[in-house]
Formats: sequence, C-alpha cells, structure tokens
Amino acid sequence: MFVRILWIVIITILCAVGIYFAYVTIKTYLSHPMDVVTALNYDTQNFPVVTVCNLNPYNYSVVQTNSAFSAINTLQTQYTTMVQNNYSNISPDTYGLNTVSTIYEKTERATETLVLLANSISVTQRTAAMFNYENFVRMCSYNGISCTESNFSTYTDATYGTCYQFNAPDTSDYMAFRSGSTFGLTILLLTQQFTFDNDTVPVILPTTNNAGARIGVGYKTEDPAMESHGINVPAGHEVLVGIELTKITRLKKPYSNCIDNDTTTSNLYPNNMYTLDTCMRSCIQRFIISKCGCADPRYGMPSGAKLCVQSDINCLRALRDHQNQNYTYYFDPLSSCNCLSPCAESDLDTTITMARFPAPTYSVLNGPETDLLFSCSAQCNSSSNQQACVDACNEWYANNSVVIRVYYDGLDYVEYDETPTFTLTTMFNNLGGQLGLWCATSVISFIEIAMLLGVLCAYGIYGRKHARINPNDDDFENDNRMKNVNALKNELDEHDYIDHQLRQRANAAK
Repeated sequence: MFVRILWIVIITILCAVGIYFAYVTIKTYLSHPMDVVTALNYDTQNFPVVTVCNLNPYNYSVVQTNSAFSAINTLQTQYTTMVQNNYSNISPDTYGLNTVSTIYEKTERATETLVLLANSISVTQRTAAMFNYENFVRMCSYNGISCTESNFSTYTDATYGTCYQFNAPDTSDYMAFRSGSTFGLTILLLTQQFTFDNDTVPVILPTTNNAGARIGVGYKTEDPAMESHGINVPAGHEVLVGIELTKITRLKKPYSNCIDNDTTTSNLYPNNMYTLDTCMRSCIQRFIISKCGCADPRYGMPSGAKLCVQSDINCLRALRDHQNQNYTYYFDPLSSCNCLSPCAESDLDTTITMARFPAPTYSVLNGPETDLLFSCSAQCNSSSNQQACVDACNEWYANNSVVIRVYYDGLDYVEYDETPTFTLTTMFNNLGGQLGLWCATSVISFIEIAMLLGVLCAYGIYGRKHARINPNDDDFENDNRMKNVNALKNELDEHDYIDHQLRQRANAAK
C-alpha cells in the first residue's frame, strides 16, 4: 500500500510539472516573440528623388505689378512699413500684424498669411510670379553627364511655390553604381535676390527672411513635405548631401501592428506611398478641419473640403502643440492619431557639409543645355575691365546662387528584418520534450486519453443502457466471433470423439 501511494504522489508531481511547462510553452508561443536580424548588404542603389525649391516663393517685381497678387502686395507693403518702424504697430493693419507682440510672431504671422493668400489664387495665376526652370536651375549633371529639363518634373508646394523634382517617377529612373560626391547629382540653382542685369530690381519678397534654396531627398511616390522635412541651403555655398540607406522589414500580425496602407491616409495622399509621417499629417489635417471647418493647404487635401483662407489664420495659429492638456485645442498626435508603422520601410539618412561658393578666381559657367545669359565669362568678354566684371559677377553669384551635390556615401546599407523566434514547430517540439520528460507521454498517449474520455462521456450521457461495459447473453449469441469459436470447438470435439472410437477399436482387436 505504501509503495502504491508513493507512486501516485510521484506521478502526480511529475504530471503537474509537465503541465506547468506545457502552459509556459503555449503562453510563450501566444505572445509571438520576435527578434531583429541585422545584416550589412552591398548593392546597386536606386537614386532618390531630389526636390529643390526657392526659399523665396514669388518674384517680388511681378507681385508688385500683377493685379492677381494685389492682396499679397498689400501684405508685403505693410510688413515693410512695420520693419522700417522697428516692428511697432502700423496703420492700416489689414492682416492683424499688430495682434502679436514679438518680432518672431509678427514675422511668422506674415509668412503664414502669405501662404493662405497665395493658395487662394489659382495655380495658373500664381505661375506668373513663380520661378520657371530656366531662371532657377542653371546647370545640372548626373555622374558628370548633363541632365536637362526633361529629367525634372514640376511640383507646386503651398509654401515655396514651384519646386522641381529630379528623378521623379514620370521623368527618369537613375541608378547609383558608384559612391562618392563625384558620382551623383550636381545642380547650380539661382536663388535670385535681385535680377542679374539690374541690382535695383528686387526679386525677393520682404517676408522671405532667408536667401537660398530648400531641398528634400526621398523615394519615389513619397510625399516631399518640404515645409516640414526640407533642408535649407544658404546662398553663396556649395552643399554636399551624402545619403545612406537603411531598410526595415517588420512582421505583420500577430507579431506586430504594421500595415501596408491606410484608407484614411490614402484619401488625403492618393498618389503617395504610406509612411508614418503621411499618416500623422493626414490626422493633423482632419483635426484642423474638425476645429476650423477648413483644410490647411500645406497638408493633403480631402475631396470636397473647403480651403482655409486668410480669415481662418487665427484658428490655425491656435492649433499649436500646447503642453496644457486643459487647453481648448490641445492635441497630441501620438495618442490621438493611432498611426501604425509601415511593414516595409526605407530610410535615407543625410549628412550635410558645405563650403563657400564661388571662389574669388572661379568663373561661373552654365551647362551646355542652357544659354549663356548668366555666364560670367560670356557677360565679361566685351568689358573693358574683364577682371572687375568677373569679380562683380562672382559677387552676384555669391548672393544669388547655390550649388547642391547629392550622392551616396556608400553602396553598403544596413537592413533590419524582424523574424519570429518561437514558431509553431518550435512550440510542438518543446511540448513533446517537456511532456515526454516529465509525463512519459506522446501523441499516441493523447489519442488513447481522448478515446477514454469519449467513452466516459458516452457513458455519462447515455447511461448503462446504451453504453454497457459487460456484454449480456444476447450479445454472446449474436456475436459472430463467438459463433466461430463455438463452431471450431464443436469440430475439435468431434475429432476427439472419432479419435477415441478408433483407439477403442484398436485395443479390442488386440
């Protein structure tokens, strides 16, 4: 009896341990653990889309003379008066510059007012004051080979006017086979503050506080978002933009909540790929519409939405990232937008270096695809004092141009791939090992247990009447196996009887 009790205790403990480890194994699998595999790869790269804009969106000389820009011209005139009066209050004040106090707020309000006023004018009318390709991109080459206007597409930005995109999907498909600043894109841009042949004709708007260009580097179908992610490049500099690629691949559900697309985002950005940033921007736009009843032109435009105009500026400026959660317009995009990361993502990290341009002895030339209107050599050939002319020309370029070089720092790139660390196969292997070690069970054991449970359930449901354990006499009589056994028994008995008769006759004959 003692031995039986001891074995019952041991088996119970071992089964409990086995069941516990089985529970831990199943729980681990259901948590869907994963690991990030880092790989350093080397391959030919797709050259990104490079977007370039003038920090000065409109030609001031056109704004002053074109009646379509009368409201913008009024803003520029009143802003100039305010600056000349040391940012004191002005009269008349059509656009509420007196409603804010600091120099920064006055300048910011004037800039945002310009955006709203400009976007209330049709793109066709705005084109008259925006900079065309010939007056903005003066030289372009890729890997030392000239590129032309056909390699650029036009992109109209709400803040910066006409921008130009190199290597856009509908223009070209450049690849990077080598790395380094020599093997990439080189562009000479004119960020004119004054016209080339007359320094008395202003080009830059009074509200434009920086002279230079704004550049963006991204992939095809990616939203440039120049006002948020662009890089300012000052005039009179050569800027080198080195890029490095990082690829990220995330596992889909149930391992993570990544998505490939989002309907609410694609409604505002129908021609752009899904990114976390476009999701945030579309969410902010919906928040603006809900609070102000209009759509900010700097974000994606939903169909049928009313465009914000200058009279909506107070509402737009109230929608800032206030830290006080009790504020009427408090908004936290991270918690309110529920934006999810994309399952496949490619990030371009940029490294910026710059130097002064041009050097005093350098003679600025144009590319062979353009005329020589802005060529220092061509303009100074007929001058009586060529050196003084070249010096003055170079000084003009130092104030009105910028050179941009975009290239891959290296063709190697880092790739992060999420991989599952506890798959279904791993779970079954662990279950078999744990239960076999502690309970000495296998799949066959589970089948037998299942059958036993089935019999017990049938017995519990139907009772002894329909689930008999011991057979009765009728069962024996109707069982074919019993009939065959009885027939064999009778045949053997008959043979025994015959053998007994034969032996008796043999004995009597003796």
